Amino acid sequence: MSEIIRPSTILPANRTVFHVITSDGVDLIGEVAAPLGASRGAILCLHPLPIAGGMMDSHVL
Repeated sequence: MSEIIRPSTILPANRTVFHVITSDGVDLIGEVAAPLGASRGAILCLHPLPIAGGMMDSHVL
């Protein structure tokens, strides 16, 4: 059984999870984190594969 990894800090945002199914059936999970107030810009940040040591909840910026 895999261990659930949780972030140590959760920044305030409106979060929406989405899934993208690839043509070979892989389920990619994404999350849109929109600011609570007015937006001043956007960034697209892609994380490495968990099997290669990456995780979606790391604070990279």
